[in-house]
Amino acid sequence: MELYTIIKEFKGKKIEEKFSLLEERLVQLTSCPPKETTVLTRYLKYFKTSFKERWSAARNTDKRFVKNNIEWLNVSLELPTWTHKAGRPTKELCDRSKRRRTQDLRDRVPVEELTYAARVSQGTSGNIDASKIMKEITSTPTRAKMFRKAISSAKNVPIARKYTPQEALALFVEGNFTRGQWELLQGGRKEIYPCYSLLQKAKKECYPAEDSIKVTETSFEVELQALLDHTALRLLQYLKEVIGTLSELEKQHLTLISKWGCDGSNQTQFKQTFSNTGDDDANIFLSFLVPVRMIVSINRETRKIIWQNPVPSSVRFCRPIRARFIHETKDITKEEITYIEEQARNLKETTGMEVSVKINHNILLTMVDGKVCNAATDTAINIRRHQQ
Repeated sequence: MELYTIIKEFKGKKIEEKFSLLEERLVQLTSCPPKETTVLTRYLKYFKTSFKERWSAARNTDKRFVKNNIEWLNVSLELPTWTHKAGRPTKELCDRSKRRRTQDLRDRVPVEELTYAARVSQGTSGNIDASKIMKEITSTPTRAKMFRKAISSAKNVPIARKYTPQEALALFVEGNFTRGQWELLQGGRKEIYPCYSLLQKAKKECYPAEDSIKVTETSFEVELQALLDHTALRLLQYLKEVIGTLSELEKQHLTLISKWGCDGSNQTQFKQTFSNTGDDDANIFLSFLVPVRMIVSINRETRKIIWQNPVPSSVRFCRPIRARFIHETKDITKEEITYIEEQARNLKETTGMEVSVKINHNILLTMVDGKVCNAATDTAINIRRHQQ
């Protein structure tokens, strides 16, 4: 009956938890040393088994349980008691003795589990003697369960996700890293950052097909169709989730709007000889484009923006079309505009590789300065009057 009275004090708990708390109480009442708790548990084994059966038969009701088991409750149960020896208290062992006595346990328990258990119980860096950990674990019957849960939760902590080569390349460009800096960073956290060779492969995927790029001694050029196809497909890869929400009709009526322009500049002439002695690199003339917006355009009334360039005036999305070592003149500018517009008239729609998507292209000559505008519109300027 005394044991049952103690169990009733622990309200709102499951039966196993009540038994654990009962054992803790009896450890105090019987002055049970930590090493002898298994003996006390063995003495209570029959009581716990019988109590569960009788409590379940009484449908977990206090009055019915007492009424049906009054004779059983009045039976006495002998429990062992321990008395501490009188005399001089024992001294705490030195570190060497502690290590010698706990050698057996430390050989069986992984070091990382002991270290983490020490951090949980003491809140320190984990540099605690194994003997103190074992003393803490065996101090109460429920303490070991707490340590086991802490170790299990530590093992289930999610590991940091590794960057994909594309994500790492974006970080590499955004942080303006050098190869040496990246290899130093990656060497310290290989589980997060991919190696530099993977970044090189990801970087090659950012270029159009090699057969669409032409390079000579005084110029380079990328076919406009190939450049726009590559730009559109890279955007489709980035907008994969958004494209998945579109209807089949909308997927067939996508339009990529881009702006383009051309301009010339002079630069420091390098001491480099050319095959043609008349060529030099003192001047450069460049044409380029920037994607601005991707929309769904079924008709004039149905327009939906799928993607918009967040920095349309930045060089981040700027893509060169052609560059030549040549001086900017009115005739060169008109020739370049005619050349690009002829390619623009022959543009074909881009078809998605993985999904059934068709993208039309619309490029607009809007990145111009005053000199290009005058050349494009055949506007003559009186230089003397302009200077006045």
